[in-house]
Amino acid sequence: LACISTIFTVLYLEKRHQIYSTVILAMLGKIGAAAAFAVIYVWSAELYPTVVRNVGMGASSSCARIGGMVSPYIADLSTLVDGHFGQALPLVVFGASSVIAGLLSLILPETLGANLPETIEDGKAFPNHEKKSAKYQENGSSITMNNEAFSPEDCTKF
Repeated sequence: LACISTIFTVLYLEKRHQIYSTVILAMLGKIGAAAAFAVIYVWSAELYPTVVRNVGMGASSSCARIGGMVSPYIADLSTLVDGHFGQALPLVVFGASSVIAGLLSLILPETLGANLPETIEDGKAFPNHEKKSAKYQENGSSITMNNEAFSPEDCTKF
């Protein structure tokens, strides 16, 4: 959203304010993209069944590199489109693709407290898996994990 909003800074702000506000919004968008990049590897690994996890992560990583190959061409869109809109067009494309990816990620199943898939059959039925009843306990709106390998009585030994 920060990258998409740079179009408003280019269109409506004076030149002296435009540079700083555009850079600030672009850096906020970059921070969000970097944070999502760190999370997506953990989340993706949880979605693939164990027997195909390495292949699935490799294929996902390869598909992600397509964005790295296309990004210089998207950055050069400003040379193809003249005017103020052409200045903001690359950031709008990057921002729109991030928003679309974020909305599509809402379709993916929640993995918190779920038994992760181990076989292809488990992967097909993954959204319907049962929750780990012994390890997770719901307290209002949060879920806490009970560590079965550690008990508070162990602290008194030290």
